Amino acid sequence: LEAMGAWGPARWRQGVVVHFEGEQGVDCGALTREWAKILCQQLLRPGRGLFRRTARGNRVVVLADQESELAHGESTEGIYCFLGRFIAFALWRGIRIDALFTPHLFRLMLDPHAKATHEDLREVDTKLHANLHMMLTSDHETLEETFLMTFCIDTEYLGVRSTYDLIPGGSEIPVTGENVHSFVDLYVLHVK
Repeated sequence: LEAMGAWGPARWRQGVVVHFEGEQGVDCGALTREWAKILCQQLLRPGRGLFRRTARGNRVVVLADQESELAHGESTEGIYCFLGRFIAFALWRGIRIDALFTPHLFRLMLDPHAKATHEDLREVDTKLHANLHMMLTSDHETLEETFLMTFCIDTEYLGVRSTYDLIPGGSEIPVTGENVHSFVDLYVLHVK
């Protein structure tokens, strides 16, 4: 798989020939489909540190970068690049991927520069979406006193608590009626 990670689109279009160790068979397409199905199940498995299931349990979403990097270190970007190309290969070959992706993840597959919005969180985390929507629709005059938020996010992963500034010095900058839209946009980019 490591060698396949370096393949460009032209090499992926050439296809792969699969042989399962200890089994006889000529790959006329069925072995490739079986291999792709098994690989997808393993790579999309929530406990792998790349993806997690949403609260509704039926969609796959990308973990926040911080969590993926804790699980995979600096190889995270390469893993996602391979996964994107592998999924594109599977879809191109008509191989069924056993996962329901969020609309934002589909947009990213079509356009790597697609931006997430707080509406995308409705599919990922309904409570977070509702809380951010409440901030956006609250009275801008009293927002700072009501929510007592700053431009940072507190997270916990594998028992490690950390604070992530959404902008430099974010833990010192209060969220107000004037900057709440910027806060929500930055928050969504972090959580996506």
